[in-house]
Parts: sequence; C-alpha cells; structure tokens
Amino acid sequence: MLGTPEPESTPYKIEENTLKFIKSLPQRAPTKWETLFPKANPLGLDLLEKMLCYNPTVRYTVEQCLK
Repeated sequence: MLGTPEPESTPYKIEENTLKFIKSLPQRAPTKWETLFPKANPLGLDLLEKMLCYNPTVRYTVEQCLK
C-alpha cells in the first residue's frame, strides 16, 4: 500500500540484507487511501497517512495520534 520507499524516506540505518531485499523488489507507486476507503473522513485518511509511513522520524507518535 505504501509503495516503494524513496531514498529520503529511509534516513535511518538499514541492515544491508534488508536494503538489498528492498532494492530487489519492483518499483510500485503508493495506493491512494481515498481509493481504498472512498467513504472515509478526509481527516481520518490524513491521520492514516501520517501513521503509516516508512520514515520513523516523521511518523506520528501515539501522543500525536491521540491529539
């Protein structure tokens, strides 16, 4: 659903075998949440996007999600 991670989405250290595996996968575009959940509240989709991202430095924390 998230598509292939962009290099800037992975600023943290990744184990070499994991990085090789990710690079071996075919490139995929992310699926738009609106396509999967057409009747969902836009605020809920925004929250979902912020919770489900590769980069842990920008991913919402539990506290941010509860606000």
